[in-house]
Amino acid sequence: MTTKTIEFRAVHTITKWRKASHETIFNAKRSPNRGAHALFLGKNNAIDLSKHGEPLFVVIWNTDTSADQAFIIKNEACPENGFKEVSIPVETAMRMEASGTTEEELQSLFA
Repeated sequence: MTTKTIEFRAVHTITKWRKASHETIFNAKRSPNRGAHALFLGKNNAIDLSKHGEPLFVVIWNTDTSADQAFIIKNEACPENGFKEVSIPVETAMRMEASGTTEEELQSLFA
C-alpha cells in the first residue's frame, strides 16, 4: 500500500490551514475539480465556502524525503501559469503550518 505524501493546506478567510489530500503535486495544483486552481475558480463543490470563507492561499508540499521545495499559490490571476506561485523549502512550509503563519506573512512571500 502506497502512503500519500502530498500535503495540501488551504488558507481561507475563516478556516486557516484546512487539510486536504492529493496523489501528486500536479493534481494538488491543477486538478480541474479539487486542485488549488479549481478552488480559486469556485469549481470545487465539495468545499463549503460559507463555512470556510474565500480561499486566499494554498500551500502544497511532498513529505517524501527527496522533496525539497514546497509551493504557495495565491488566489490572484497570473497569465504565465494561471495563478501566482512561489517556492519555499519544505521545512519552511512545515514550520509555517505548525505555527499557523498568518495571511500577512504568506502575502509577504510574494513581494
